[in-house]
Amino acid sequence: MILRPVQRPSRAERVASSAILLLLAVLAAALLPRRRQPVGASTSSAARPDAEEPHTLVLAELDLPGWEPGGPLEFFRLDRVYEKIDGKIEFYKPLGFRSLAVRRYLAAGGSDSLEIYVFDLGTAEGAFAAFTSQRRSGARRLPFSDLADLSENSAFFAHDRYYVEIIGASESPSVVAAVAEAAARLAAKLPGESWAPPETAWFPSEGRVKDSVALSLSNGFGFEPFDRLFTALYEEHGARVQAFIHPTDSPESARARLNAWQTFLLENGAKAGPAPPELGDARLFDLFGMVEIAFVEGRCLAGVHEAAHGPADVRVARRLRDALRDQAR
Repeated sequence: MILRPVQRPSRAERVASSAILLLLAVLAAALLPRRRQPVGASTSSAARPDAEEPHTLVLAELDLPGWEPGGPLEFFRLDRVYEKIDGKIEFYKPLGFRSLAVRRYLAAGGSDSLEIYVFDLGTAEGAFAAFTSQRRSGARRLPFSDLADLSENSAFFAHDRYYVEIIGASESPSVVAAVAEAAARLAAKLPGESWAPPETAWFPSEGRVKDSVALSLSNGFGFEPFDRLFTALYEEHGARVQAFIHPTDSPESARARLNAWQTFLLENGAKAGPAPPELGDARLFDLFGMVEIAFVEGRCLAGVHEAAHGPADVRVARRLRDALRDQAR
């Protein structure tokens, strides 16, 4: 085999090749997307929020005396949030979930910790629904808002379109105090204010269990058309009754929804029965030993749900109907 001498490139060719490689590198760098990071925030690889995310900025700048950040601020949109709250996102999606900001704090010189979750749910109604749906019985009211609770080592509050959970790692007095302090400081910095839908005031106050009014924004009682369903609990001579209000656009829409609700109940095993005369044209059903009462008042479908048979459910339904006569027009 005849070996041929290798022909090496000239100096001019080497210079030209280097110039071409440098130009390609510059072009590639220019084409890469640039990510912005909010001032004062150290974010993880979960996602990097834009500077216009107010809840992220507030959390990034939160000063909690005696505590320090225990890691970078984390930020998640819908496509990645399962990495942080896998399984729970199906609860938040129907409430209008937009993003979640999370940060962990460590006690200075100690081993205690707490973690703060700030959900942006897009609307104040979504935040109210999240808070009331997850309200703990026996929780203590925090002083800065009617929609803020302290339960054991955790704080929960709704503020404008934000729903916040602050979870302490223990129930020590110092952790509980820090959790309450963090909640108050966040609420003071977040834009907007706490807000409750006006329909929550339509429930009669007599016999109503304190802090029991709640809002479901999808599939209320397992019935898909109940997309805005308000509920409240009543104590009536030892019996507990759940009342509900479902506002619609008009009296005609409310009557159509009542017919659909009746069909749903009957298809699921309910039996129709006569309603007490004092409830007027209300409809009554027996659902496997529990009573359902439904009526239309103005533009609302309302009644009681899964009550025990007895005078308590009728009294609550009558008071609810009387209260709605002046409200649901």
